[in-house]
This record gives sequence, structure tokens and C-alpha cells, in this order.
Amino acid sequence: MTHGSNGSPSRRKKAGKFQSTGSGPRTGRITTAASEWETVQACINSDWETQGLATIHLLQRQRNALGQFRLARFLVDVQDDGLKEASLDLGVPPNTMDLIVETSQKHRVAVTPCPTDLVHQLVLGGIVWARLQETRIPAEALSTVDAVWGKMPDLGDSQLGMFGQRADPRVPVDGDLPLPSQKRAKAKSASKARRRVGRSRQMTGAIIPFHELLPDVKDGLTLMVEGDHDVPDGTYGFYEGYCGDIDCDCRIIYLFGVSVRRPQSILASITLGFESETFYREWIGGGPDDWVQSLKGPDLMAMAPQSSIAAGLLRLVSPYLDERRLNRFKQHYFLFKRVLAQQSGAPE
Repeated sequence: MTHGSNGSPSRRKKAGKFQSTGSGPRTGRITTAASEWETVQACINSDWETQGLATIHLLQRQRNALGQFRLARFLVDVQDDGLKEASLDLGVPPNTMDLIVETSQKHRVAVTPCPTDLVHQLVLGGIVWARLQETRIPAEALSTVDAVWGKMPDLGDSQLGMFGQRADPRVPVDGDLPLPSQKRAKAKSASKARRRVGRSRQMTGAIIPFHELLPDVKDGLTLMVEGDHDVPDGTYGFYEGYCGDIDCDCRIIYLFGVSVRRPQSILASITLGFESETFYREWIGGGPDDWVQSLKGPDLMAMAPQSSIAAGLLRLVSPYLDERRLNRFKQHYFLFKRVLAQQSGAPE
């Protein structure tokens, strides 16, 4: 199986449910032979290779005067379980595939046309792989396969070329999403945002996102990583923030982990100090070693609310907080503090 540079690590994936197209198709007994149907369209989620989970939709039309349509749907785990689910809806409208694409876009899921031979290889290969893994395939899934392709052919290793492959962990990339507060227009609104931050937050010690104070800085770091066995499937971003107290020189970076799907909800708050443990011991006036080590980090922020996957997100991002990224954070820290002081009128 060919993986791009953003291949995801092996993980146990949630099967989920097929998304409804909103067309209200009817599910009924299969009463016609597979040969009486022809495939019109097929589509698949475009990230199936990197996610390791293929959601396939196959639209077929009956070869008679009525020409009614039916939709077969397959869920195939190409890394672990093989064919997981399948169903067949009868009497769907001819534009069903358009509805699927529209619904997928609303859920930020990209779909792409899929050759029927790839559908065949993934579904039949998924059956072989499931049997090799001793994974039970639901009876409805097997009956759907029989209805779509008729009597099952002899299955062998030729269908397994795309199964069981493990992608290397995705190396996080710098990007500009997700940044929760970037819903404003650029120049005029950015100026208002800076004034709002300067007036209401700089004296409170609140943590201010870097991009909120300096929205015009284009290299603001958003570190993108993929979920794995401890974190639900999906892409997660980490954006940086700093203490808004103009009198504080804590030398601490705050990273906030969010899901691309819901960037407004903070899932993990992380502290990362770029000075020595001696510095933080003196800064807090002594205290237990675990306090010092937590400030030095990376560690989950004490006293901050954390989600159930916060520890998993910390584990995912920690290996990539290397010296190069730390140096960029340091530059942003001092730039942030300088701009904060300028806006407040305090001496730098």
C-alpha cells in the first residue's frame, strides 16, 4: 500500500456509522440477481490510505425498464479488521451520490471517485483479511457482498496487497489552521483585536494566543498531528500562547491542542519552559521537584481543565518539540512580550 508523507500510525479505529444522505432510502430484501444490476458510480474517502479506513459507496442501476437505483456501502479497515460493515439500500434517488458528496463536505470529509476494480479489491480483500485475523464479519455485510457480486469467487492472497501495511507516524507540519479566533477580517479587525487584548487581558495574567495578539505574523506555529490508538482518529493542531501579564517573565510556552473538526474546544493545555530547571526553581521560590519539572515540561498544565485525551495528545506532540521548534517559540515569546509592553505603554 502506498502512503504519502502524511501517513498515520497504526491505531485501533472506530468503525462509526455510515452518514445518512438525507434521501431516506428504503432497505429491503434482495430479490434480484447481481447480474441484473450495473454499477453507475463509486466513491471513497480520499484519505483512506493514510487513515487506514475506507468508506465506499457504490451506486447501481437495475438493467430493466424501471431502472431503479440501489446503494451499497462498505466499511473496510485495511490495517486491522478487514471488512467491518456493509449494507444495501433499495430505491434510492438517481442523485444519491451527489447527496453523499454534499453531506461529506459538511462534515469536512473529502471523497473521490473510485474505480470499481479498487472497490472489488478492497471489499473482497477485506473478507480475506478478516478471516486471516479471525475477525467476525457481520452476516449483513456478507449478504450485501453476495447481492452485489453474486457467488463469491475463490479468494486468495492476490487481494491482500493493500492490507496490513503500517504507515510511519505522520511527522507534524507547520500550518495556519486551526486557529480558533481567526474569524475576523485581516487589517482593520486585527487592529481592533490588538486593542481588545491590550485593554482587557494584559494585566490579568491570562494566557493569550500568539496569533490573537500578532495576527499578521505568518509563521505562527500550528503543529499538526494525527490521532492513534489512544486518541480518536482525526487531525489535531497545537497553537501557542503566552502569559498576558506585562510584569511576568516566566519564559514558559503554552500549547493548546484542538481538533481540526472543533477548533473552538481546547482538548489539552501544555506547558513548555525553554530555560533550565534551576531558572524555574528560583522563579517559583523553591517548591517540589515535580513542580519544577512540570514547568520545564512538556507537561499538562496544572490547574487547567483537560479533556480525556489530553495525555494522549501530550504524548503525540512531545517528540516533535525539538530544539528547532523551541528556538522559534523563544523568538515568539520575546516578540510577544515586546508588543505587549508597547501596547500598554510600559517600558520594554
